[in-house]
Amino acid sequence: MATREFALGVIDGRAGRGHRSDYATWGVDEQWNYERGRQWAALVPRAVALKRNGEITAEAKRLVHTRHPRMYERTTSAAIFHIYCTRRA
Repeated sequence: MATREFALGVIDGRAGRGHRSDYATWGVDEQWNYERGRQWAALVPRAVALKRNGEITAEAKRLVHTRHPRMYERTTSAAIFHIYCTRRA
């Protein structure tokens, strides 16, 4: 949640934008973090801020660990497929 790519995924997910133009040049870990950020944005209410004053908010952490504990399990297949397709392009 603390990575730049996660935050970019949240921003893009909440804005309804597609993937960034340089997404395909990122490493796999960066792509995963971005995808996780997009999924977090889809699952957590918009009123919940990811960061405040450069720090991850307690509410953001709490929602990931309590309200959506299986978030990554539900999104793994979609993220793997997207990364696979991006790498093949």
